[in-house]
Amino acid sequence: MTALNTKKKKVAFIGSYLPRKCGIDTFASDLINNMKLAAGQEFEPQVLAMQSAKELQYRKPAKLTIHKNIKYDYIRAADYINSNDDIYIVSLQHEFGLFGGAGGSYLNLLLERLNKPVITTLHTILRNPTIDYFDSLTNVCSASQKIIVMNKRGIRMLQDIYDVTPFNIELIPHGIPDLPFTENGHYKRILGMAGRKTILTFGLLNKIRVLRLCSWLYQQ
Repeated sequence: MTALNTKKKKVAFIGSYLPRKCGIDTFASDLINNMKLAAGQEFEPQVLAMQSAKELQYRKPAKLTIHKNIKYDYIRAADYINSNDDIYIVSLQHEFGLFGGAGGSYLNLLLERLNKPVITTLHTILRNPTIDYFDSLTNVCSASQKIIVMNKRGIRMLQDIYDVTPFNIELIPHGIPDLPFTENGHYKRILGMAGRKTILTFGLLNKIRVLRLCSWLYQQ
């Protein structure tokens, strides 16, 4: 009889992580928690957290930190993943501002050294990138077995601007926590917004998006 394989499936997560305060760390934390719910005891996350300017103390499942502007930290992180035979895949949460170098290019020091498959979630795709940002993201996409975007427009931008093959792109909408639906008037009053219209958006707002948003609100 063949012995049962009792080893846990370890997934390495690269990106910012709690207690750092930004959207990516919350996203990564929610992703890990829900993967635990789905996979149970068979799943063990291994977080490689991008250290902020303020030195933070990380708890499990964080295994090591990567300082944004220290090249050796990226190499050390790749070697840690490669040397851990139980890590079978890497989940990269990509946002340009997290990584050092021109256009976040230091990340490619890590990716070029890895010998494990990489799935990258893109949290920002630039429509008019400078050459540094273009080269950096193109290299990230080339090093990734799958690239996850959160809306259909992201698919078109990757194909048209960055020449990424559609086969490598997957659409997984951002989503929100599963909360009960309720009448919103009560919460508007709590927030001092009674009688006012509210909208929901995700992602970063640049000047152009803010102007368009203000124009739309003005017309309502």
